[in-house]
Amino acid sequence: MKKYNVLLVHNFYKVTGGEDTVFCNEKQMLIEKGNCIYEYTRDNREIDKLNVIRKVFLPFTNIFSLKTYRDIKKYIKKHKIDIVHVHNYHNLISPSIIYACKKCNVPIVQTIHNFRLLCPNGLLFRDNRICEECPRAGLKKSIKYRCYHKSRLQTFFVMLALKIHRKMKAYKYVNFIFLTEFNKSKFVEYNKSLKCFDEKKFFIKPNFVDENEIPELSEIRKKDQFIYAGRLSNEKGILDLINIWNKVNNEKLIVCGSGPLEKEIKNIVQNKKLNVEMLGQLKHKELLKKIAESKALIFPSRVYETFGLSILESFFVNTPVISYNLGNAALLNHHGYLFNNDEELINCIKKFDPNKEIIIEPGYTKKENYEILINIYDSIISRKGE
Repeated sequence: MKKYNVLLVHNFYKVTGGEDTVFCNEKQMLIEKGNCIYEYTRDNREIDKLNVIRKVFLPFTNIFSLKTYRDIKKYIKKHKIDIVHVHNYHNLISPSIIYACKKCNVPIVQTIHNFRLLCPNGLLFRDNRICEECPRAGLKKSIKYRCYHKSRLQTFFVMLALKIHRKMKAYKYVNFIFLTEFNKSKFVEYNKSLKCFDEKKFFIKPNFVDENEIPELSEIRKKDQFIYAGRLSNEKGILDLINIWNKVNNEKLIVCGSGPLEKEIKNIVQNKKLNVEMLGQLKHKELLKKIAESKALIFPSRVYETFGLSILESFFVNTPVISYNLGNAALLNHHGYLFNNDEELINCIKKFDPNKEIIIEPGYTKKENYEILINIYDSIISRKGE
């Protein structure tokens, strides 16, 4: 297989999430296979250090960053980049990277980790329910509902960025990697009216699990506990899970992660004297060990998700999954336990069978994943200039 000079681009979030993990995993995979990897990264924690004037202009930088435009052109020329692979450019990098690549005649591919190109909050979720009004009826709906950070002003600027770059046909230059067929189908469905993407540039490659990260299962002993692993936020369904936990025969739940609901959840646990242990944000290897020790991972997310990496990781450490019957979680976990409401979730927990067979389908190992990714690179680079 051919080796490439790849510029990997990622804007880290303030709270570490799945996108950050995938970026680091894919970088390491490409390096191990002999590709020459360069990085261009920013971190949203930089925003806290900006002075007042720079914070005022941040919404405009989010639309187009002159710094990014100049930096990327320099990187491409200096390192003779074959392809630029973007994971996230929100907030500090901005879509200006697309124009820099186009100017240098270098192909760009973006892995779609959320639905932000269709929906300003990136989730297709509002008021504790699935919402697809923006791709269906227009982005102005997002301002009405204050979809981004519950602010009409901030939502306006995110909406404005999307409208400008759609008008400029910027996204037609970009190749897109979707993590699942479900995600691709959503973009294909709404592109019928939006007409802002080139569907010939759509590819599918799932996330993968690095087998080197998996703990030695022969040394793991299962404990009498269930586990939640993820961000502590409303759309992830963690609050619903905590609120029904007093109805599951005093089963133990360990909660791994942090987020805006952390304090509220701790108060509920304390006030109701629930058998719940809050462990906070864990290092990845430690988290995998906790999942391996548990009877099952509970994945109660109320959004489509764009993948659900913790589901896949659970399979690799021989831990079954109980997930909401929606979107990608249902697709990944179709051999496992699925629920549609709180009552069904309670029944899944009460009637849980620890001996249920776990089936891992092809395509999720590092070796398989690299072959998929490099074939995508080959296809994109061979069509350069078309």
